[in-house]
Amino acid sequence: MLKMEELSKLFNIIATLRGENGCSWDKAQTIETLTDALLEEVYEVVEAIEEKDLESLKEELGDLIFLSFFLSYIGEQEKRFTLTEVLSGVNEKLIRRHPHVFSNSEEKDISNILRNWEKIKSLEKKNKRRKSIDDEVPKRLPEIQRFFKILDKLSRKGEEIPKIDKISVSKSLEDALLSLNEEKFVNFLKIFIIFAYQNKINLPFIIRKSQKILLRD
Repeated sequence: MLKMEELSKLFNIIATLRGENGCSWDKAQTIETLTDALLEEVYEVVEAIEEKDLESLKEELGDLIFLSFFLSYIGEQEKRFTLTEVLSGVNEKLIRRHPHVFSNSEEKDISNILRNWEKIKSLEKKNKRRKSIDDEVPKRLPEIQRFFKILDKLSRKGEEIPKIDKISVSKSLEDALLSLNEEKFVNFLKIFIIFAYQNKINLPFIIRKSQKILLRD
C-alpha cells in the first residue's frame, strides 16, 4: 500500500537538495544534464529485472522515481512545467487510451486494443511536431530496440510487413559473407531483425546475455 507521506518526504528531500543550503551538484543540474543519468537508471532497472534480482529492482526503481520527481521539480523551478501537470497529463492519457476500461467499449482482443491505442495516439499527435513513424520512435533508443519499435508501430497501424522465413535469412547471410559488401550486410541485418521480431526472439536480451558470456569467458 502506497504511503503518501513517503512521496511527500521524497519531494521535501529534493527541495532541500535544490535549496539554498543544498547540494552543489544537485543545484547545478538542469533537465538537459540529467539525460545520461536517466538512461543509465532505466538500463539498471532492466538489468535487475532480467537477473530476477528483486532487491536491486527495488533500489533501481527508487532511483528512477527520484529522477522523475527531480526532473519535475527542476521543471517547476525553471517555470517550464509543474509536477501537477506531469501527473494530470499521464492520468488523462491513461484514461483516454483505455476506452475499453474507462468507457462503454468492451473490447477484449489485445491486437485490437493495441491498434486502437495507436489510433488514439495518432490523433493526439496530429497537431504536434511528430509526423512520421520515424519521428514517433525515440532516436536514442538502442538500434535493435528502435528497429523492433518501428516494426511494432507499422504492425499496429496495419502496414504489411513481409513474412521472412529461414531460407531468406540464410540466403541473405550467404550473400553478405560471399561479397563482404556493406549493402549486403545491411540487407541481411534488416531481414534477420524482421525474422527475429516475427518469431518473438528477444535480440536485445540475447545480445546483453552474449556480452556477459564473453566477459565471463
